[in-house]
Amino acid sequence: MNEHFLIYHPRDVVSGDFYWVDSIKNPHTAQTINILAVVDCTGHGIPGAFMALIGTTLLNKIIKTGKIVDPATILYRLHQEVRALLRQDKSNNNYGMDLGILTWETKDNEKFKCTFAGAKRPLLYLDQHSEAMHIIKGERRAIGGIQNEKKAFINQEIDLHKGSTLYLSTDGYADQNDLQRKRIGEKKFMEVLKSNAKLPMNIQKYHLEVTLAQQMLGTTQRDDILTIGFRL
Repeated sequence: MNEHFLIYHPRDVVSGDFYWVDSIKNPHTAQTINILAVVDCTGHGIPGAFMALIGTTLLNKIIKTGKIVDPATILYRLHQEVRALLRQDKSNNNYGMDLGILTWETKDNEKFKCTFAGAKRPLLYLDQHSEAMHIIKGERRAIGGIQNEKKAFINQEIDLHKGSTLYLSTDGYADQNDLQRKRIGEKKFMEVLKSNAKLPMNIQKYHLEVTLAQQMLGTTQRDDILTIGFRL
């Protein structure tokens, strides 16, 4: 990623939210493919951090060792690996993770091919030649635990122009309460992103941080917070 911002605020010393990013050769086209995952693990503090360690290890295994770059297949394999590692078919352990995973690669000099798959987390984006903020929702199932196995993870592909902005986030930002216990909410979160999406990424981060700080005045942080934005 070239121009980007990262907002990362663990609720405790360690976090159950993490991100995974790398660039590898697409085994089908020999072209460089970029991969970004933003992950929200069950729990926070030490239990969440333990799941984050498992998630990082498994993503390395699936993508870097297994050479799998298809987002939907990565989510399927991750689900199977978490269930097997935690022996969830024989225990009451229902730990897991919600995440969005995005790949992008150059299509031509002006466009990128982007592929997204999500487990309860969306992708937000604004094309360079548009004023509308778009949302691609993930599937209504998580990674790990007891899930509706008939609901498959699905790839959703979009072509975006150079200069477009994309955002992946866990639910911590939108879920933060104010003194009246009112959440920021996904709608306001999207409004802040949209109103600043054409600005430099460091300025976008500033406005997001100010909005969050105002929301948290007199309150305590209720969850880990992780938001990543970048420009193609």
